[in-house]
Amino acid sequence: MTIVLRILHITNWFAEPQAPHRTPFITEHLEALSPYVSQQLWHVEVQESDQPCHLQMVDRGAGRHALLLQSSVRSWQLRELLTLLLLLILRFRLRRGDWDLVVVHIAYPLLRFPRLVRALFGRRLLLIEHWSAYHTIFQLSPGSRSLQRLQGMLATGIPVVAVSQALANDIRRFAVRPDLSVTVVPNAVDTSLFRHDPQVSLPEGAHFLMVASWASVKRPLLVFEAIRSLLAEHPTIRLRVIGGGEQLPAMESFIRTHQLEVAIQLLGPQPKPRIAAELQRATALLHPSDYETFSVVCAEALCCGVPVLASAVGALPELIEPANGWLVENSPEAWTAALRELLDHPPSWDHNAIAHQAGARLSREAVGRQLLAVVEQSARPFRR
Repeated sequence: MTIVLRILHITNWFAEPQAPHRTPFITEHLEALSPYVSQQLWHVEVQESDQPCHLQMVDRGAGRHALLLQSSVRSWQLRELLTLLLLLILRFRLRRGDWDLVVVHIAYPLLRFPRLVRALFGRRLLLIEHWSAYHTIFQLSPGSRSLQRLQGMLATGIPVVAVSQALANDIRRFAVRPDLSVTVVPNAVDTSLFRHDPQVSLPEGAHFLMVASWASVKRPLLVFEAIRSLLAEHPTIRLRVIGGGEQLPAMESFIRTHQLEVAIQLLGPQPKPRIAAELQRATALLHPSDYETFSVVCAEALCCGVPVLASAVGALPELIEPANGWLVENSPEAWTAALRELLDHPPSWDHNAIAHQAGARLSREAVGRQLLAVVEQSARPFRR
């Protein structure tokens, strides 16, 4: 008889009714594993609130649950302790033996006290890491006690999976353990939605697309400057921009100041089907950024057969090569030169080949098989 692994996923960050597009990369990992294992997920989080303390336990269906504590506590030390309290509540909510492996998505703050977490849930733990905070060493001072405490998250031998080699290297530098074993498994893409469709009618001229949550790490104005510089030579160039975020006011101001309302259109946040439709009609995806641990949207674009022009940072060189796009240095001059070259001498990218190669590596099926191998290896020593 086939034995199906029972996986308990715990994450501090997940989609909610008021934020349905939060952490799609974790959702895709769950979907990638779903054909092979029995799994349930608990979203465990201390959330900022005006009320002193309110505990909520929610069944969201399909094996997904939430244990949320709304609290007015602002101290990060107290929030770490409250997170540990939630894990204690969760442990006594669950029966021992209900799982073969516990998968923690993103170490901080869930693994802030790793030995206590192991005492609660057993030694069958696996960490899947997505967070770019390792790149900046959590913005902590080298040698500080705070940094040393966080480095302890990776000092207990818990197996680690990172979504890119760049992130794996950042984790090793953060832990000051160059020999730390980190398995790389990429994020997954729903290729039933993000796929190349040669039947889609493309618009006239060059229509570029940008998609992001416009946090400070993104560099949208680099592309805006390039579009402004190229309009005299290429008056029909168009850029459509999806997403919200803290940089949106500056983006809107740039467009108004330079009268770019026709050339650059801000579409705001959009659901995945709309993003897929926009990608399938785009000449290229443009992705300017200071750092990326993976970049799901670049992976989705490639699965649509759309070439990508992206900043030469973080994990982006692991996705982008001459056969599917270009890497660009982060300056207005470099982005202007890259777009001018693309417009004046359009490359002969094979869109079907781009989609096929990306899907073979990044589809749910491909990533699911990789994740299954890791969870089987992590659970095997403890199987009864």
